[in-house]
Amino acid sequence: MSMVGEVVVETAAGRVRGEVAGGATRFLGVPFAAPPAGERRFRAPAPVAPWTGVRDATAPGPSCLQRLSGGSAWIYENDGDPDEDCLYLNVWTPGRDGARPVLVWLHGGAFRTGHGALPCFDGTRLARDGDLVVVTCNYRLGALGWLAHPDLRDPDTGHWANWGLQDQLAALRWVRENIAAFGGDPGNVTLVGESAGAMSLAHLARHPANRGLLHRLLAESPARRVGDAGSPDLAAAYAEAVAAELGVAVRDLRAVPAWALYEAEQAVSRRPAWPPRLAGATPVREDDLVPIVGSPPADLPLLAGSNRDESRFWHTLANAAGEQLPGAPLPAGDADLNAAVADFLAGIYPDATALDPAALADAYRAAMPAASAAERFLDVRTDGTFRAPVAAWAADHAARDGAAFVYEFAHPSPLPGVGCPHTLEIPFVFGTFDQPFMAPKTGAGPAEERLSAAMRAIWAAFAHAGDPSTAAHGAWPRYDAARRAVGVLGSPEGILQVVEAPREATRAAWEPAVGG
Repeated sequence: MSMVGEVVVETAAGRVRGEVAGGATRFLGVPFAAPPAGERRFRAPAPVAPWTGVRDATAPGPSCLQRLSGGSAWIYENDGDPDEDCLYLNVWTPGRDGARPVLVWLHGGAFRTGHGALPCFDGTRLARDGDLVVVTCNYRLGALGWLAHPDLRDPDTGHWANWGLQDQLAALRWVRENIAAFGGDPGNVTLVGESAGAMSLAHLARHPANRGLLHRLLAESPARRVGDAGSPDLAAAYAEAVAAELGVAVRDLRAVPAWALYEAEQAVSRRPAWPPRLAGATPVREDDLVPIVGSPPADLPLLAGSNRDESRFWHTLANAAGEQLPGAPLPAGDADLNAAVADFLAGIYPDATALDPAALADAYRAAMPAASAAERFLDVRTDGTFRAPVAAWAADHAARDGAAFVYEFAHPSPLPGVGCPHTLEIPFVFGTFDQPFMAPKTGAGPAEERLSAAMRAIWAAFAHAGDPSTAAHGAWPRYDAARRAVGVLGSPEGILQVVEAPREATRAAWEPAVGG
């Protein structure tokens, strides 16, 4: 028998006890797969062992191994008590009657940090106000989630890479099997990802075997071209470098203590020979999981977007006191801009030989005549990593008769010099902007409350109907290459302003690299 304020739900593996709080019922720390430790390290996630009795689900499960620093510590409040036993998810529901749309959240963190129980991901307001069932989940990170090598091949599945992606799939399968008991509709699942989570979302959606697990795509700040993934040969060489750092063969990495493996991979990742976009702790091309070619199906409605000043996250963050945090250097003058652009292109699009760095820099000089070299480079990095690839994805989706919508989040942080950086939209989506950890970064006044309420309503509308239009905020036209309608959220003109082809000259300059 459950106590007052507690709710018991039957899942396929056993009963779980959640609690009512804030107008929704939450279930925290629900296991969706067996612990991926010991012999199960670098293996596909296995079904969770059934339990008897009622399992307490009022506290989060551990996160995957990680340490927060730099930008990850700016946006994420804690590391979640890291452990190799980390495959847990969390559910918020406004009621167990009926069949509500389900929103499944894949967190970002460069495939190295983050977990589903972070305070900024509290799903209470989003579930309650949007009449949604909200699910957040962990997945394996860093070395444990993404080391790839044929000598790590899983004898049961044949897979040798993308362990974290397989965890995300296991969470989606758990949703399909269990979410009806929480009041969710397994036939209406919106997969939402931010940054690394959005890149994962694109891989999951592209694979035909995953049809039926997800029905709408909501990608917040996906980085680079859809489908970009590491080279298998480079990934194998990276795993060999990690093994050499530990003095073992690759096949013996399963027996290394987890934190020792973590530290060794971190050490290798800092070597100049391993640019993180070429190899390391990221998805790898493996056709059974990450197709080499192909786009997400056009019949899945798509809402995708980016933040106005994404790249300031790596260059100009400030703490709650307004003090500048250490960041990557910026070009000091216009003479340095061409070299900075060339270095950036070599790291992010090494195959884009049709894109001339000098011509690209000139496009930003023409579009931003009064800006400094640093400001121009910040826009180059924002556009090349996020805005232009999002536009290309949406244009391709629309060209195949898909429903595509594009947003730009433009609400600036009150902290000086920060602008609207990578990750700043997250607490507005969840309604956690007024948490003490978040408020100095986001603001927490009436304007922020109105913007967050609008974004929760828009995200919920998309989950319900595959269209972000709402009665309160107006029609949101589809994106296509002819009109390029972008919904600007948090602009000075209001909560939502639809703008056609914003900053078109600089977006178009990226077409040789990302398409258009």
